[in-house]
Formats: sequence, C-alpha cells, structure tokens
Amino acid sequence: GAAQDYFAQALAIRQRVLGTDHPATAQSLNGLGTVLCEQGHFAEGRNHFAQALAIRQRVLGADHPDTARSLHNLGQILTVQGHYPAAQGYLEQAVAIRQRVLGPDHPRTAQTLQNLGAVLFEQGQYGAAQDYFAQALAIRQRALGTDHPDTARSFHNLGEVFMAQGQYGVAQDYFAQALAIRQRALGTDHPDTARSLRGVGEVLHAQGDATQARCYLEQALVIFAQRLGPQHPDTEQTRQLLAALNADPLADERGLGG
Repeated sequence: GAAQDYFAQALAIRQRVLGTDHPATAQSLNGLGTVLCEQGHFAEGRNHFAQALAIRQRVLGADHPDTARSLHNLGQILTVQGHYPAAQGYLEQAVAIRQRVLGPDHPRTAQTLQNLGAVLFEQGQYGAAQDYFAQALAIRQRALGTDHPDTARSFHNLGEVFMAQGQYGVAQDYFAQALAIRQRALGTDHPDTARSLRGVGEVLHAQGDATQARCYLEQALVIFAQRLGPQHPDTEQTRQLLAALNADPLADERGLGG
C-alpha cells in the first residue's frame, strides 16, 4: 500500500544518509513495522520493531520514551501472535520505563498497563489482570476524563475479567458503563459499542435473563454485520452466542424465575 511504500522509501533514505544507528532510522523502522502489522504481516512487522528497539537501546539508552515505545510495540505484536510469556516480558520492561520517565499518571503508562492486563488475562491470571486493568482505568479517568474511548476500554476490560471469574453482577456494571461512554463518544453503530452490547448480553444470559440478553446480542450482531461484514470474527462470535442462547431450552424459563 501507499503507507508501506512511503515508510520503506523513508527508511532507505535514512539508512543511506544518516546511517543504520540513527534515531530517525529507528523511527522509520517502527513506522514500517506498524504498517506491516496493520496489514497482518506480523512476523515481518515484529522484525522491524526488534531492529528499531536495538537501535534505540544503543543510541538513546534504556530509559528513553522511544525505547519504551519499541518494547511496547513488540509486546503488543507478540500478544497478537499468542506468545504471551514473551509479550509479558517486553510489556513489563515498557511499563517500568514509562512509569519512571513519563510518570505513573501518563496515558501511555495506562496503555501499557492495559496491554499487560490483557496478556495476563489470556494466560488465565485473572487476579493480576484485574489489578492492571484497574490501574489503567484510574489513570485514564484522571488524565483523559470519564467520557474518553480509552476509559471505556478499561471499563470493558474489567467487565471481561469479572465475567471470566463468574462475578456477573459486577461485570454487568462495568460493561454498562463502557457501553454508555461508547454510545456517547463513538456513536451507536461503532464496533466497540457493539462489543459492549455483546458483553452486557453475555452476562445477562449467564444470569438467566434470556429475553434481555437476546435484545443486546441482536443489536450487537446488526452492528457487526453492517460495519465489519458477515464473515468477521466478531460477527461470527456474536452469531454463535445467539445460537447458543436460542438452543438453551431452559433460558427463557430461568429468566421468568427472576
């Protein structure tokens, strides 16, 4: 694509003119890595992130914000690839630098805390994940405000971690807060709004309220199908949740029981 060509050309020029060990060369490597990852070329993108990190550690030092950014990016891409222990190692280094250099209340510190929580969540370490998500939420409420999409993401993450632990009432509260923010900040037909609708639907089903659960899941399915397409994983997952709800012979009877 055009962005990939732009970053590749910039990288070639910077390597030629400034050399391979210049911060601007690392910046181009990082940019190209980001574009490659967005296109799904994760191994190639990760390789560019690793090169950028090596330059930044040598030239800028271990405690520089750009070094932390490279560590964060590597942690993020390793998470996507399912390499959770390796991802955790990079993110722990990134968060330590960001806390020291940017401060404990910086939005980027919150971003890394959130990603660290996600890695722990994927490994089934729900208590630790909950702690990181809660720290990220507190920072975002202070630094970004209550109505920011990133604040909503933290509420949603906490909903997921409480749902995974079977604390459905608490999970529902967090999903509902995330949903309210996303409807205001992103609009009623945004995929993230649909993710919170789905979260509320899931916990309602888990609590036996099939009628309300169906209402939320159907809203989510319409948004996903329209915005992301009928074959998208989010659309498919929501379709499966609705199918499971409709196939549950006791679902509606449980709901009537209160």
